[in-house]
Amino acid sequence: NLDTPITKFIKADDKYYRLDKEEGPLMPSNTWTYSNLYSPSGYDPLIYLPYATWYRLYTSGMSENSQPEDFQINNLTRYLNLNGYSSPFLDLAGVKYLLTLKRTKIGEFRPFGEESNYLIPKDKFTPVFEDKTVIVLENKTVMPRVILYDSWQVVQDQFIAQAKLKNNYDFRHKVILSSKPSSSNLKVSPNDSAEIIDYSFNQVNIKTQTADPTIMVLTDTEYPGWQATIDGNKTPILTAQGIYRAINLPAGNHIVSFQFKPKSFYIGLIITLATLTICLILLIYFYLQGSNKD
Repeated sequence: NLDTPITKFIKADDKYYRLDKEEGPLMPSNTWTYSNLYSPSGYDPLIYLPYATWYRLYTSGMSENSQPEDFQINNLTRYLNLNGYSSPFLDLAGVKYLLTLKRTKIGEFRPFGEESNYLIPKDKFTPVFEDKTVIVLENKTVMPRVILYDSWQVVQDQFIAQAKLKNNYDFRHKVILSSKPSSSNLKVSPNDSAEIIDYSFNQVNIKTQTADPTIMVLTDTEYPGWQATIDGNKTPILTAQGIYRAINLPAGNHIVSFQFKPKSFYIGLIITLATLTICLILLIYFYLQGSNKD
């Protein structure tokens, strides 16, 4: 069992929130996956370009003069480490927990340390748990992992959408979509709900209840190969906020399912089966040829 008191504490939260950490000797990249925890940060040798540019937005925060060219391929890295602890995009990404280290007054990491990283805003993060040298901070302004919207605008290009998002965009109340919603009568009511009931790497199921049609956003990366259904019926996926998955959600009670079914997998499977079939036919053919010679 690779769980620690820290990971057990975070796993006790069943809302599928994410964690992140300060830079330093704390929880090496991707080790949280062993405990089925989730983070926007980490290491990815084959990083998806729109996500790499979005991560730059995530860690740098708002700006009044952001341009689409700021979100191009220059100066991107496969190592994603958070250094902008006051960025409001931690809220949008569902980062509820931030791990930091105890320090002495001279900056040494010690279990008896009484100081924490001075760059982490204390009005945004509050201590909720600690173990040895590690403190778990809770983000008091985090947004849910599934968000309902009734206000929107269309920006088709992902990089332009991300640049717009960075320019002090009100992402708490308005969503940027890659295409126009199917309904013009959108409304989010106080009693509406959308709750993740099952979450894995290739499937997410969400239970929804709304009085009117809305836009539902799951703050997971929209990537080719993902498909969506509402009560088993296919529905198109829109790109939201320049990176996330969204659907047109009709009024009523529904089960929304996102499943990862990339065409490349099925094409590869067909090629593999065809190759095996040809090999089997050839083996039988040559075996029969040899038997006839005998």
